Amino acid sequence: MGFRRIAAGVVGLSGLLLGTSLQAAPIIEETFTGYLDNALISDSPAGPAMGLTGDWTLVPDSNFYVNKTQVDDSAGTGKAVYDRPSGDNGTREATRATSADHLLFSNDGDLFYASFLIDPALANGRMTFELVLTRLDGGGTPAFSFGIIDGQYTVGNGGIDVDLGDGTVTADEQLVLVRIEYGDADSGPDDSEVVTVWVDPVDESSAPVIDGVSTDFLNRGGGKITAVSIRGEQMAGQPAFFDDLRVGSSFDAVVPNPGATPTPTPGGTPLPTATPGPTPTPTVPPLAGLDRDEQKCVEKMNKAGGKVDKAQLKENERCLKDHQQGKLDGLTVEQCTTADRKGKVAKAEGKTVTDDEKFCTWLNPAPDFGYTGAAAVNEAAVEGPLDLIHAIFGDPLDDASLSTSASSKDTAKCQAEMLKRADKLEDTVLKELVKAKQKAIKEPTVNSAEKLETALVLVLSSNEKITKAQDKLVKSVDKKCESLQALPSAVFPGICADALLDNVEDCVIAAARCVACEKMSTFDGLDLDCDDLDDGEANGSCS
Repeated sequence: MGFRRIAAGVVGLSGLLLGTSLQAAPIIEETFTGYLDNALISDSPAGPAMGLTGDWTLVPDSNFYVNKTQVDDSAGTGKAVYDRPSGDNGTREATRATSADHLLFSNDGDLFYASFLIDPALANGRMTFELVLTRLDGGGTPAFSFGIIDGQYTVGNGGIDVDLGDGTVTADEQLVLVRIEYGDADSGPDDSEVVTVWVDPVDESSAPVIDGVSTDFLNRGGGKITAVSIRGEQMAGQPAFFDDLRVGSSFDAVVPNPGATPTPTPGGTPLPTATPGPTPTPTVPPLAGLDRDEQKCVEKMNKAGGKVDKAQLKENERCLKDHQQGKLDGLTVEQCTTADRKGKVAKAEGKTVTDDEKFCTWLNPAPDFGYTGAAAVNEAAVEGPLDLIHAIFGDPLDDASLSTSASSKDTAKCQAEMLKRADKLEDTVLKELVKAKQKAIKEPTVNSAEKLETALVLVLSSNEKITKAQDKLVKSVDKKCESLQALPSAVFPGICADALLDNVEDCVIAAARCVACEKMSTFDGLDLDCDDLDDGEANGSCS
């Protein structure tokens, strides 16, 4: 971190060329963007979605959200969220109508595909994606669903009726994709459907969890899709996330990044489609922002980096607390901050590497901006919290300047509160930067690092949550430190040392903002003006 003490006082916060290959378009695509008030069911219209229309209906009418959870209105999930109160495992099902009756299958051997992205709270919970169908001959309303039920990947005839189940579910974010080869004895040899299910496939040749199993669960007479539903159940009061609902006539249409050459499927014929128009001439798209896969990559890396950052912040706080209680077992506080005694920092760093491999490293080319890779993200996420604790208490940390409960209980409480509130502020600034970035990269005009930087500065010129976190630091530290007998410069001997507590607080606030800003710059390969962001002045305090 390039933060250095300048002066007291804090002021308010002040092109990628798309590839030329044409991906098959999905029939239905819902990404849960554009929901104005973060509720799946609300007074505001539902967000735009390909092939869907109108608002969602929910039975019962509660506990399904977008961009928030039951306890956090600002979670910024970018997903639909099933989140029942703690201890309540009840079912919630949300349904949205299609904009037209889309033909899915009519003849024996026709293929259709569907997928959705899920992040279950529990591996043995229930999350399903249902297609509401109508027979072409008007003979009833069948339904088809797939997803996870009781620890297995399942396919069934509507609702939660399971016809097939296999594989072992994990409580991680994953893409579940199904291919159905329709069976109709009126136009082919038998009535059985052939079902294949993949989890996180690279292409159609990837190993499935349900591999071409025959079963009869769709009615004769063909089918049109008239609505889609998502259902959550049995998550023990923890949030479960749905995203990227897709239905299409090919594998490529329902995956974020299709393989270059999907493996031909034996025995199937292409889906019947509406009367085709003239074949469009491929053209090079105009300059635009990050595509959806690139956005997902950047968002995942920011999220993972934030978790590493939070793990290191908490590690610092535990080290100070254990020092105050005489529980460091021979370690100094400085040694403790990098010892990762419970392995939580390393675990979070491992998730960054996994997410990089899963969402980013296969992109060719890598995103032109907003992405640096797991190594850079992990390094910045650990370094920032260490820089912050050093700014407050000195570099290196000196146990003699850090009080224990036995030597001075009041001073120990004061020091712990300052670190806690500084960490909370740094975490808040980073989260608000990430949220602003996630919004900005969805705009086609944000097509370079420079434009992303501009967008972040504009969005964060005034931020209520950051202001509240700053005010909370001052209020809480004033209260915890009101009984100090020593000078603030002795209690906080880092670069923020000062005889006046107010000046120390202002300096720590600036340091926390500097750390978060520089971290974001490293995460995304940006050149944010962190010197202005930390204290509102271009004075070299964060450079």
